[in-house]
Amino acid sequence: MTCRNSLARVAKRVSAAALAAVLPMGVALSQNLAQTIGQDLNTMTAISHQNCLAGVPRPRNEIDQARIAIGAAMQAYLGVAGAAAPADITTAFAAKAERNSWMKDGAAQPLTSVDDPLARGLAASGRAAEILKPTSFVLAGNEKLARGTWHAAWTSSDGTNFEGSYLADFQRERGGDQPIWKIKRIELTTGATGPGPATQFCREPGDIEPFNKAVQAAKVAHSAAKQAAQAPPE
Repeated sequence: MTCRNSLARVAKRVSAAALAAVLPMGVALSQNLAQTIGQDLNTMTAISHQNCLAGVPRPRNEIDQARIAIGAAMQAYLGVAGAAAPADITTAFAAKAERNSWMKDGAAQPLTSVDDPLARGLAASGRAAEILKPTSFVLAGNEKLARGTWHAAWTSSDGTNFEGSYLADFQRERGGDQPIWKIKRIELTTGATGPGPATQFCREPGDIEPFNKAVQAAKVAHSAAKQAAQAPPE
């Protein structure tokens, strides 16, 4: 039996609770990710060997193609959110509405009644594409999701100061040469303090570090089992 196959067999027996115990404070697994790791770590290990969970970015041309499509999706959102207060922004979001969300300064608002002062200010300025600057962008290793951050700061013609940031997650609804991306989640932070830069992920944001911790836990379990099997009988 190869080392990789042996590790995979041990890994499949590591429970989600055991994996959670080895994670650093403040790092939590989503329910879906915990289930994936706990029940099918063998498959996830195979994906890791294909670089997805190793955090290797997609090819540059794929990233650039997604970045252009997502920029258009963000501008479509701003056009809807900046037109009224409150605004119904459901058309800018992905089809699976139960998984979509919009938040301002940590408080959720329904997609049918969103109050986005930054979008309204950008619309009134007439220079949204110029003022709103992308600060980071990541295409998921599986190419199905993406995350971006944007920041804007300006003074309007009447002397009003605006500043805020967006963190947005996007879902690919159609692939091919002309992919369609829709928003899954937006977090608006008003003021100067915005989100940190988007970091590479495989299936969902934040999954690379927990998976690597899980693999290390599986290696420890494999090593302990091997040592126990090789220990002389008492």
